[in-house]
Amino acid sequence: MKNYKDIMHSVEKYPLLITLCFFVICAYVSFFHHNYWTFDQDGIAYLWAGNEILADNGKNVGLPNAPIGGPVIYSALNLIFNDGFSVMRAISVISGTGMVFFSYYIIRNIFNSKIALMGQLFFTFNPWLGLYSIQAANELLSIFVIFVSLFFITKKELNSVDVMITGILIGVAFMMRLQVIIILITIIVFLIIKNTKSITNYLYVGLVVTCFLIAASPLFFYNYSTHGNIIDTDSNYYIASHSKYRTIQWVDQLYEGTGKGILYGVFVDVDLFQKNYFYNLFSSLPNNLFYFDITVNSALIPTIPLVSLIPVLGGAIYSLKPQLNKTNIIAIICTASITTLVILLTGDINVHFFAIIIMPILVLGIINYNNSKKNFLPLLILPVVFSFFMSIIPIRAPQHFSLIWISVSVFAGIFFMEIIPKFYSKLRKVQHNKSNIETLFPLKIGLVVLIVIILLLNFVYSFVMFVLKSTDESFNNINKFINLINTGKLDGVGIEVKQIANFLSKQPRIENSYVMTSNFNYPFYAESKWIHVDFSEGPKNDSVENYITRKNWKEWEIYVSNIHSAPMDRQNIYHPIPDYLIIPPIVYSERSILQSHEYLNALRYYDNTEIPENFKVIFRSDRGTIIYKIDHQK
Repeated sequence: MKNYKDIMHSVEKYPLLITLCFFVICAYVSFFHHNYWTFDQDGIAYLWAGNEILADNGKNVGLPNAPIGGPVIYSALNLIFNDGFSVMRAISVISGTGMVFFSYYIIRNIFNSKIALMGQLFFTFNPWLGLYSIQAANELLSIFVIFVSLFFITKKELNSVDVMITGILIGVAFMMRLQVIIILITIIVFLIIKNTKSITNYLYVGLVVTCFLIAASPLFFYNYSTHGNIIDTDSNYYIASHSKYRTIQWVDQLYEGTGKGILYGVFVDVDLFQKNYFYNLFSSLPNNLFYFDITVNSALIPTIPLVSLIPVLGGAIYSLKPQLNKTNIIAIICTASITTLVILLTGDINVHFFAIIIMPILVLGIINYNNSKKNFLPLLILPVVFSFFMSIIPIRAPQHFSLIWISVSVFAGIFFMEIIPKFYSKLRKVQHNKSNIETLFPLKIGLVVLIVIILLLNFVYSFVMFVLKSTDESFNNINKFINLINTGKLDGVGIEVKQIANFLSKQPRIENSYVMTSNFNYPFYAESKWIHVDFSEGPKNDSVENYITRKNWKEWEIYVSNIHSAPMDRQNIYHPIPDYLIIPPIVYSERSILQSHEYLNALRYYDNTEIPENFKVIFRSDRGTIIYKIDHQK
């Protein structure tokens, strides 16, 4: 017995060791190899927004994709430390580390230490967790708070204090990211179905909602008193920007409806909305989550297409403990048949094929959810609620899946610690009956080798993505990539950004000058004002002069530019005209060249004769970034 206790005691040390290693690695990379705001430049916008709010200029601040909680925190800490970049990096490192720590104890609330440790390892080696934990961005702080709430709600013996703490934490996280409302809905569903015969469940629902509303009330009060509505962010902007299927008229209507709420976006064109919704639900989302046919993904094992389907769906199905009985068989066959028929009649098999896989599993889950451990239900329900709600907005980046990383990791833990050993055991029985079969490879060694390979693949993938984003180089040239690593030149983009910004900072009266560019970094480091552009605004057949004055832009294009500029100009007060124009290099902007107007692409070649006479090239970097000084007197 003593030896058993010693073993169990030593197992509990591993999650702490994993957490410590994660913290050391992320802190080292963040503070020694990520020295400039580059691929996480969105963090600058949140810092600027917080500065404006604390300066009592909140009415002119517009944040279409996040509430004010994060920006205010970053700006307040920046007042103390006077280094917003380091403050936000530190918050990300601490938040990511906290998520790694709580991932083990969330799973340990439900399963044994082996599954918990395996789930923690898969979570820790999620390539995107490490990448976002080193960034000065607005991604992880709210998710860390959510992880703490999941720790309380997954306890085996749930009480009113746990429910209250959960509601408060979700309310706090909601003030930083509206997407966490998915967690609230998940927990409400969990509390309702946890025990259908108990009135306590409904009392807990009331308690968690009340605590959520109280905790989030500062945000509601601020939004209403400042902007006249309690929810100031709007998904219409992102539906218009990133939807697969769209028309010019529909996009314009959605942009013009920014601020009118999601229902406005739904009813502008119901048919087009539902076409995009089901594309997101059954194609875009699973493509990202399981890596079907895209290069950047949020799969459990992002280097190998489709393979993540096996541990994730396998672990999810196994956790339901479905029996091979008449009810389950009929349910699977009928659901698959009906789904296939509906797709053939009204959909597109190439787009909606994943529905044939996932709908039977969903129905199987509804029938058999009582077979799972009750405190596991939140992690089972979460991916379902996430999928149905997040499909409203096109999911276009790995961090958008951060809410369900914990569920994916625990499914993988179940697969490797429960399913594979049972499958192996059955093979052993077959081996005893057939003497001509070779001796099976030892299970423990095989599992260790397989898991180590997967974790190493994820680590390498994360490192490669960090290098690519930091240097803006292609992975196609392996020798060049290796040379970048060997020479330690992992801050190529940041070094150039700082070089350009230093040049700008020395220009006369730069602090009162407007710089027009698509990049946050240049005006931030140059300490100038900024006009945000995508080089695609306005009519296609126009002039450079009209473009820089935004003369023929649509009203919503000016609004979008204003809320992303510095200072923010939600109320369209300033009507800025640029003193400088920064054109990114062709290598950096191959995608934007396709989106940019043809007459603007001419500016990428500084010796082009079509460039206006009052545009003078004052700087050209080695990579091809061009700075024009605009003389408004000519």
